[in-house]
Amino acid sequence: MPEENILRHEEWPAYRIGNRDYIHALGVISAVFNNLEFRLRSLFPMYVRRPLPVAYALFANSNNKRRLGLMREGINYSRHPDTIKDDVRYFLDCYKKCTDNRNVLMHSTVFFIFGPGDISCPQLAPPGHQPEGVGFQKFAKDDPFRINTYQLNIAELRKHADDLKALEVYGDRLYWHILKHYEPTWYQAWGFPEEAQHALPNRPAPPNLLVPIPPDPMPQNK
Repeated sequence: MPEENILRHEEWPAYRIGNRDYIHALGVISAVFNNLEFRLRSLFPMYVRRPLPVAYALFANSNNKRRLGLMREGINYSRHPDTIKDDVRYFLDCYKKCTDNRNVLMHSTVFFIFGPGDISCPQLAPPGHQPEGVGFQKFAKDDPFRINTYQLNIAELRKHADDLKALEVYGDRLYWHILKHYEPTWYQAWGFPEEAQHALPNRPAPPNLLVPIPPDPMPQNK
């Protein structure tokens, strides 16, 4: 690669967008969440009990609130053992938390957090210079005049990505376990060898919901 292309790559983007580690973590969160959503889609037809084309069309035309509502209602009428239904409910509860967190991070306006070595003025900063960190601000759903502010360090942001991945792996393994042991007609269509086990996976730790930082108290008149 020519030296000028290497330099251009290292400096991109020249505009302020945020610390590279933070932006990379946000990209990982976006990619892993899409895989997690696919796991939800896999489980969806088992509990809405519709033909696959109908179930997938319903999934595609529903928001997450409706998808989860339909699945939770359908679980009550499922012939699966209660222990399996509890595992699926656990997956749905964790998925709801992950979705809420992801919506905060992906639908917020970012603001920059400057460290002691940062140049806050974009006109004075060298090309590609990014601040130490980023924060997130999002309008509250129940109050359009309130802005919720979230500040996460890079370790907390990466943990959120790891929580998404752990739940995605759990959902995948749970799906195949249910298919093998309780949906034999569907399972046989996949052509797995008889010795395939698809053991019941252990539940991952539940994710923590992102909590906005308390607003600054209003100054008191003296």
